Amino acid sequence: MALGAAAGAVWGFLGLDAVGREALQRLLEVVDADRDVVVAGAEVVGVDPMVVGQLERGLVPRDSHEDVDCLVADWHPPPLLEAELLVEGDRAVDVADPVTGMQVLHGHGSKATAAESGHDASVSDALVRRYRAARRDPELAFLEGFHALKHALRFGAEVLEGVATDPAELERLSEGLAPDLAGSLSSRVTPVEAEVLVALVPQAPRTGVVAIARRPRVDVVQVLADQRPAPLVLLEDPRTMGNMGACVRVAAAADAAGVLTTGGNDPWHPDALRGGAGLHFALPVAAIAALPDADRPLVAIDPEGDDLRPGELPPRSILAFGTERYGLSGELLARADLRLGIPMRAGVSSLNLATSVAAVLFAQRLGPAPGAA
Repeated sequence: MALGAAAGAVWGFLGLDAVGREALQRLLEVVDADRDVVVAGAEVVGVDPMVVGQLERGLVPRDSHEDVDCLVADWHPPPLLEAELLVEGDRAVDVADPVTGMQVLHGHGSKATAAESGHDASVSDALVRRYRAARRDPELAFLEGFHALKHALRFGAEVLEGVATDPAELERLSEGLAPDLAGSLSSRVTPVEAEVLVALVPQAPRTGVVAIARRPRVDVVQVLADQRPAPLVLLEDPRTMGNMGACVRVAAAADAAGVLTTGGNDPWHPDALRGGAGLHFALPVAAIAALPDADRPLVAIDPEGDDLRPGELPPRSILAFGTERYGLSGELLARADLRLGIPMRAGVSSLNLATSVAAVLFAQRLGPAPGAA
């Protein structure tokens, strides 16, 4: 990989002299590691000068218009990186693993290599490869943490395998938090050392358990035809995986008819599953190319709409939510049967997506009973 050439292009583009360049280069150490991604022939196409000073534990995107800030595990932009095609196919880059497939160290501090950790490399390496492959498999769901596993099992998930650093602790947790599952969790997981668990996921859960389940198949036509009065949530082009998962969690709590999403991000991505605490199994969740015609009223949640009033949504509504920055597309607004806005204090421009979904769903759920004065 032409890392040195790429770095030189960055320094030249930013106009740094040779002395300054040498000083900065000493701060960066690239350590070879066994990671899941290798990107060959790296090339810096363009970089915003504001990126300087923000390179700690981060990557420089290929497109200079992107906002780098601090790249965190659940920040997933829409399809934007040319290198993305080499990494995740048609899905967003998992920024918790550097795109280069290497560990980039800034200053002091590093992660232990497999040889240093002392565990059985042949067994753990096969496990790591299998679990990392599962994270990217569109047929599978990757469950991180006790609550995700608990909810998946409670709502009928087919859990294929799991690992835990302390199976006995899972049983103790279930006694207090999931008595319906008490006595059944330790037999579902294989014990592993903590360093093995850390290698399986970008951010190891504090409860020390991860598992793989099969994604349920969702019939969108059947979801739309459901005759229950419960509303159906539509997220148009959601941008943040964790936020998308939080919407699923809220929708499950409000007993919504399901969650449909458009755009390039997968609602079953591991980060979305983590944000949803495994509650994707509690209701239908699916990505669609576009909203098909249906006999449900389409309600656009729009700041310019009439004020939302508790309990006054039409039965079986499709509640359409846009992005926090741009709102709904003109196409969906034109199709809407009704436009409603969330009443807010003057000067407050918007709410977080999951907060908006919660406000609307629970305004309906906690509103006056039908026929009440």
